[in-house]
Amino acid sequence: MSDSAISILAGGATALIAFCFAVAWDLIKAHRAREARERALLANLSRELGANRDAITSDLVRLKTEQKQLADEETLGYVNPLSRLEAGAWQLLRIELPSALVDDGELLRRLEIIVAKVAEVNNTMDNRERFQIQHLAGDASFLAPRLASYDNILVYPLEDLMRRIDEAREDLAPLL
Repeated sequence: MSDSAISILAGGATALIAFCFAVAWDLIKAHRAREARERALLANLSRELGANRDAITSDLVRLKTEQKQLADEETLGYVNPLSRLEAGAWQLLRIELPSALVDDGELLRRLEIIVAKVAEVNNTMDNRERFQIQHLAGDASFLAPRLASYDNILVYPLEDLMRRIDEAREDLAPLL
C-alpha cells in the first residue's frame, strides 16, 4: 500500500474518531442540559408549593379570625379577600415531565391531587368573593352567616392541602 493511501486512511480514521467524539460531547451536553432543566423545574415546583403553603397559612389565620368576628357579630361581612393559590409550575412540568417524577409514580400522583385541590380551593374562594361582592350592599344579617359557611367550607380543604404540600415538598427535597 502506498504512502498516499495510508495517509488517506489515517485522515479518514481521524475524521471518523473526531466525529464520534463530537457526537459523544453533544450527547453529554444535551444530557447535562436536560438534568439542569429538570432540576430547575423541580425547584420551581418546590418554590411554588412553598408559596402556596405560606398563602394557605395566612388564609387560615384570616378565616379563623373572620369566623370569630362573625360569631361575635363584630363584622357586617366586610372580610378580606383570600389569596389565590398558584399552579403554574405544574403546567411547565407537564410539558416535559422530569425523569425523577416519571420514576416515582406515587409522588407524581400526589402532585396531580395537589393541583386538583388547588383548583378546587381557588374555585371556592372565587365563589366566596363573588358572593360577598353581590351581597355587600344588602342585609348584613343575610351576608354574615353565609360568609361563615364559606369560611367553614374552606378551612378543611386548606388544612388538607397544607398537609399534602408539606409531604410533597419533603419528598421533592432529595430530587433537587
